Amino acid sequence: MSRLQAYFNSEFLASSLGTEFHEFITRVTQAKSKSEETSHVTEELSKLTYKMGLPDVSSTKMRDYLIRLMHCYMLGYSVDFSIIYAIMASQSGETASDRRVGYLACTLFLANDHELGIMLINTLQRDLKSQNHLDRCSALNAICYLEHTEMVDSVLSLVIACMDFPKQIVRKKAIMTLYFLFERSGVLIDQIEPALRKALEDKDSSVVFAALSVWKLILVDHAERCQDLLPIFFSIHKQIIEKRIHKTFLYHGVYAPWAQMDCLSIYNIFLDLNIGTPKEVYSMIMDCLESVEKKVDAAFAIVLECVKLLSVMDPILLACFSKEPDRNPFNVLVNYLNASNLNLKYLGLIGMMYVDHSFWRPDWLDGTLISHTLRTCCFDDTITTQAIENLDTIVDQHVLEGISIDLIEGLKSTENITLAYWLLNRTMEHNANRDSCWFIQTVIEILAVTKRRLDDDYVETQCNILKEALLGEVEDTKLRECSVNIVYKLIKPTHSNIFSPLWLQFAFWTLGEHGYLSSLYSEIDIMKQLEKLLMIVQDDDLQTCGLQAMKRCILRSKTWLSGLEKVLKEYKRSPVPEKQQIARELLDIISDVEFEKQLQQTDLTLSSTKITANPNKPTAMNRFSLTEDVDCSTSISNVQQHRTSIQETFNNSAAQLSASSGSHAGDTEMTTKKFGKLWIEYKIEKKKRFECSVKDSLKLAKRLSKSWRIQIIEVIGQEFIAIETTANSGLLLIHVAMLPQNLFQLTLKTKLSHDDINTFLKTRQLQ
Repeated sequence: MSRLQAYFNSEFLASSLGTEFHEFITRVTQAKSKSEETSHVTEELSKLTYKMGLPDVSSTKMRDYLIRLMHCYMLGYSVDFSIIYAIMASQSGETASDRRVGYLACTLFLANDHELGIMLINTLQRDLKSQNHLDRCSALNAICYLEHTEMVDSVLSLVIACMDFPKQIVRKKAIMTLYFLFERSGVLIDQIEPALRKALEDKDSSVVFAALSVWKLILVDHAERCQDLLPIFFSIHKQIIEKRIHKTFLYHGVYAPWAQMDCLSIYNIFLDLNIGTPKEVYSMIMDCLESVEKKVDAAFAIVLECVKLLSVMDPILLACFSKEPDRNPFNVLVNYLNASNLNLKYLGLIGMMYVDHSFWRPDWLDGTLISHTLRTCCFDDTITTQAIENLDTIVDQHVLEGISIDLIEGLKSTENITLAYWLLNRTMEHNANRDSCWFIQTVIEILAVTKRRLDDDYVETQCNILKEALLGEVEDTKLRECSVNIVYKLIKPTHSNIFSPLWLQFAFWTLGEHGYLSSLYSEIDIMKQLEKLLMIVQDDDLQTCGLQAMKRCILRSKTWLSGLEKVLKEYKRSPVPEKQQIARELLDIISDVEFEKQLQQTDLTLSSTKITANPNKPTAMNRFSLTEDVDCSTSISNVQQHRTSIQETFNNSAAQLSASSGSHAGDTEMTTKKFGKLWIEYKIEKKKRFECSVKDSLKLAKRLSKSWRIQIIEVIGQEFIAIETTANSGLLLIHVAMLPQNLFQLTLKTKLSHDDINTFLKTRQLQ
């Protein structure tokens, strides 16, 4: 009974195929291994070979056999024996459905210029003359997928004649077929242009829209010879905007959105070639924007396409067209940028990238709008990446100071580290002197709110830069006081071990060395926070740093907290020598009557957790360790050595190009293979690293090709290669490799002299 029910389910009945086909498909789909599948398919092919060779096979059965063969073909099995049967089915099928299956099998089984393909020409000619629109459609579909040198001349005139067939479906398919013949079979534009021009004036709108999609592709290379068509495209677009087409073309409140997109793409082609008047195009675009401004779905794509098209127009002309502020054509993006929907925000951000800065609103130029977007949506990687790209076009120190608060607030509520790296890198880049309280406060706060998510080496580098800036302050104390205040503010509400160990080392050092400079907090306040941190962290090295900071505060203030004694007695039994030593020293200090005991309302006590070595502790405890005899900071030379080792590691990995990339100075066409040969030949080389907000190598290649005016040869994974012709008629070989932490490495090679490399870097302000 279950088998009978399977035969009579809705899908089986709708297929109008036999039970043998159903059983074959069931066996194949239920096969548990490749060998079992091969066994079923081989058995089925043997049966079909025998059955198709029998005399008087009905057209219906032949259709069923061909469908089974197509399934075998799609599974990767050879069915060459069935080609002749497919051709016969297309020729002698009793019904249009049978003949259509025959054509479908031919398009799958026949390779280009197959020797049996010539047998289809007469059949195609017959069906292209048929009065049955189904036969004509089947033949037109087949022509799009069949390639035979002798077929084009035999069917071209008949395909053009199909443009006059009464059924609009035939005329639409004829348009597509003409384009395929033009694109793949070498048909001249002169042969098909009259028919395609006629299609733009067809009485049926669907035929006109089909012609638009074809003209959009043809005009890429033939726009100059078709300048007179621009008014026709305007007329078609205006007809759509004014709703003078049938309501069946209405899609979610927008009339013929895909046809409108084609019209806008065509305008873009003509604008690039300075064909037509910009004023007419501007008026058409504004009418289009007005018609879709309050629509949804497909309207969003039209709005973005209009913004892109307006952005390629000359800004001066565009300003003349929109003299009134309310007529700023890019105001349409405001609603998208302020939308709560993430997709709409992304559309607004993408649109901003195309708009000339002279048309940006004040809250766009100062970065406040984008920073608000990042604050509320930084959990979304796509929006974060796009917003950062937008900020990179306007960022400077003034903008950074205005948006840093919003961005730091956003970092508190997300684990997205892309924004943190970008903000830190730009802060370092636009504050070369590092002599402002804003710089100190911003870097410290970013490192704190990102907790343990940033790379340890990167955090260590930033902390070393901060220390260098604080130690370099001689004539004033504002930077050191600012660092103490912000560190105290960050650790006061903390009751768990959430900070990076390297940042905590810096915090201990700052409070211990410069705590006395704060006008907001006393030494007692600072010692209370240090004591709290000692109880929170369970790492011996960090606790040692904290005790050293505590020691400095006690020596300066001549005061100690009552809860400290119990802690020190516990630490005195620690197996870590450094920790045990500093605890003994502190116990000796507080036993001196010169030091006053400060009573606490509730003594802090150690938790019951055993004091053991932390397997996740920093690899080097002396990065920010505090001792009386040894400088607690890592020396500048050590930092430089550390950076150099990282640089060499990246250089070694990025310098290994594939042997299949290259170029030659005298060649007119550069290839990857030629580039590789020259890369080995050229000996003069220079490498540099730069920061960037782009993570994708393809996007970076597109950006640098425009800003650096270089020719991209190939993008390979997270690397790409390019060339530039030098002033001495030589070649400069360029290799760019993406690195972690929003960096990329640039490698330049030349054959002539270092002057070519230096000129390249100097003209692009990269030195």
